[in-house]
Amino acid sequence: SLGTVISCNARELTGGMYRVDLSIQDNQVFRITDSSRVQGDGGRPVFNSFRATHQPILRDGQTVEFAVATDKTSGEVIKLQVTLNVVK
Repeated sequence: SLGTVISCNARELTGGMYRVDLSIQDNQVFRITDSSRVQGDGGRPVFNSFRATHQPILRDGQTVEFAVATDKTSGEVIKLQVTLNVVK
């Protein structure tokens, strides 16, 4: 399958802290031409997949960056952050 799948679950701990179970998977298909990567027709297909999981312990309003990756072909940088906002 292609696209982005985000799975998240949070559980309350003691002292106003929460454990967040987070999983992200992104799958894409690109076509490679002579010297560039393009989406769409032409060239040979290349499958690109990125997966990250993390289980941070956060307070309400806290943000944490937990993954940084650079695509070897395009140089595109992916940064993943999670922010916990408790709705009462």
